[in-house]
Amino acid sequence: MNRWIIITCWIFWQTFSVSTVNAQSHPADTSHYYDLRNKIKELDDEIKSDTNAIYPYIERSYYKQQVNDHTGAIWDLNKALKLNPKDYRVYTNRAFSEAHLLQYEAAIADYTKALSINEFFTEAYYGRANTYFKLKQYKEAIADYTTCLKWSQEKTSLYLARANAEMELKTYEAALADYTLVIELDPRNVKAYSKRAQVKYMQKEYNGALQDIDIAIALDHRYAPAFYQRGLLKMELNDYETALSDFDKSIALDPNQAEVYNNRALSNQKLGNHKEAAEDLKKAAALKK
Repeated sequence: MNRWIIITCWIFWQTFSVSTVNAQSHPADTSHYYDLRNKIKELDDEIKSDTNAIYPYIERSYYKQQVNDHTGAIWDLNKALKLNPKDYRVYTNRAFSEAHLLQYEAAIADYTKALSINEFFTEAYYGRANTYFKLKQYKEAIADYTTCLKWSQEKTSLYLARANAEMELKTYEAALADYTLVIELDPRNVKAYSKRAQVKYMQKEYNGALQDIDIAIALDHRYAPAFYQRGLLKMELNDYETALSDFDKSIALDPNQAEVYNNRALSNQKLGNHKEAAEDLKKAAALKK
């Protein structure tokens, strides 16, 4: 397979996979780092033998990105751009690493440069949209997601990402429509049901929200945010016993959520469990430090 096809596919997949908002975090799997570092060493030798060959720099940057050496990846991509300043894919790959280093403005500039060379390059629109989202420039993010939808075959992640941006702008009807499109395309998408439930909660459609969150839990009983959301819904319905049970389950799955402890404290207070409420408030305060 062509080197560029491999690299571009990996960057595109990583761009999609990191775009989901409020996902549960998991420790990174670094078991493959040894092999990747050996490949980097092999490319070191290749570059030493011919410093004017562009693809070894690009390929080495790809492996550096996989071991989270984004500073090193940018160095290699800078070299590649000196050899060919017209390669839109290199600007996109550099932007990917800049975004990982929280250099969002630089990433936006590189994605925009890539699109000035190739206005149909889907990966650049998607990467720029995700970066706009990080900058809380949600209208710009929505515009790029919408453009990307015209050409990309990967509709599900795009509708989900656009809906998340619409949620931030509190354009709930648009968000509801996009989450529904995700569910139509992927009926087992837990995050879409969970997020649609959140929209319905904000619209005070508690029964509809409860139906969606029950489906999310049925699909994945280890998805902590769903139990937290259902706990909030139960509180709105004055069902504090059930809310307490859901908060317990959410904390068991992810014990580092200050807001869950705060709401469990409220449920305990409503039930007269003042000692337990005080303990939960202490835990929440400790997590916020």
